Amino acid sequence: MATGFYRNRARGLPSATACFLLLDADTGVPAVLLEEHGYLTDFRTAAAVALTLKYLAPKDTHEALLVGAGALARLTARAMVAQMPLARLTLWNRTRRARRGLARELGKPSNPHRPRRSNQPSATTG
Repeated sequence: MATGFYRNRARGLPSATACFLLLDADTGVPAVLLEEHGYLTDFRTAAAVALTLKYLAPKDTHEALLVGAGALARLTARAMVAQMPLARLTLWNRTRRARRGLARELGKPSNPHRPRRSNQPSATTG
């Protein structure tokens, strides 16, 4: 179950929350209830992007566009370059500051999720 209460940010609360309920496979009895604030949901979404690239993108794809530069974009960018040998990942975001921040983060030499060709910039801003 996931919710979205976007005015919560003004209250200092997360705008999205979710609960995951894990049921026992044999009995159907609830075994675990996880409360989370978007982290697992973001991982799931990034994994879905990676699976989409794996099965639907042309195998010779070396460039991609990522729209957004928030928390989900950070995970998604990592999933994209882990899945495909991207030489260039172009970022678009409505604010230049967030876009450039993500480009810097992805371009760090210590980042194992950088695009693989060293002669290309790791991320460009568009």
